Amino acid sequence: MEVERAHGVRYVKFIGDGDSSVYLTLLQNVPGWGHAIKKLECANHACKRYRGALERLVQDNPSYKGSGRLTLKMRKRLVSSARAAIRMRSQESDVRTALAALKHDLQSGPRHCFGMHQHCSTDFCKTAREKQQHSMPSSSSSSMNTPEIRDEADPDNEDLDIGIAI
Repeated sequence: MEVERAHGVRYVKFIGDGDSSVYLTLLQNVPGWGHAIKKLECANHACKRYRGALERLVQDNPSYKGSGRLTLKMRKRLVSSARAAIRMRSQESDVRTALAALKHDLQSGPRHCFGMHQHCSTDFCKTAREKQQHSMPSSSSSSMNTPEIRDEADPDNEDLDIGIAI
């Protein structure tokens, strides 16, 4: 490839936007070592597309607007919840476990945001943690020594511009 000959550089990782054809082009045009290129998805792009899908959903279905439905605040909270799940799971060392947990968190996110916590992960949702602690036998005092864990899906958490590549 031109870059390798001119600058002695090989691309081994790149950040894609989820719908780009760059990865396929690289795999087709790069010499033998090209199959080792890893594509990292951009969390900003994933959340932007999620937010856009929510906006289109409300625009196409005006009945979804209003109190207790997909208000602007709720749409922001849903995106914030997805970003928090991506951030938390991107820090895990076991990729397979992290992907399974991320899938579960993303599917449970809307229910979480609307106050239904029965499917929430206890490491993601403060309410689910509290319910689990209350359902533990009273002889267990280990919950007293558990450090406080911040609820990453807090509706006031406005970390909408932090980029995480996973």
